[in-house]
Amino acid sequence: MTMMTDMEDAAFVQDYELLVIDDDLIQRTIIGKIGQQAGFRVVMAGTFEDAADLLKSRRFDSLTLDLSLGEKSGALLLPIIAHLGYRLPVIVISGVEDHVLRATTEMSRILSIETLPFSKPLNLVKLREALLKQRDNAP
Repeated sequence: MTMMTDMEDAAFVQDYELLVIDDDLIQRTIIGKIGQQAGFRVVMAGTFEDAADLLKSRRFDSLTLDLSLGEKSGALLLPIIAHLGYRLPVIVISGVEDHVLRATTEMSRILSIETLPFSKPLNLVKLREALLKQRDNAP
């Protein structure tokens, strides 16, 4: 099983949880650190299976989703996300070509999921701003 960790800031208890779904450990770690800076307790999943299990067993306030998860597309998690009723935008992060990212955004609309697409290389300032906005809008 791929590493799943809770990254907790010992200085204060964070009430909001962010699920970072990315098969690249370095990207997961960077996104997780940005999530912590935005005030989230961060949970990480490095595989499609780990992400699906976490989505079904826990409730998250925000999600980041890489479209390339090894052998499976992260886009295949969108129906699970829709079924579970997530209402905050899913931050979709990917190094795939723009037309794939646009197609994923369109599929998300069909599933009534709002997405915020981010292309790699990541603009970390904009990612942090998006996460802060989601934290502020979380129920």
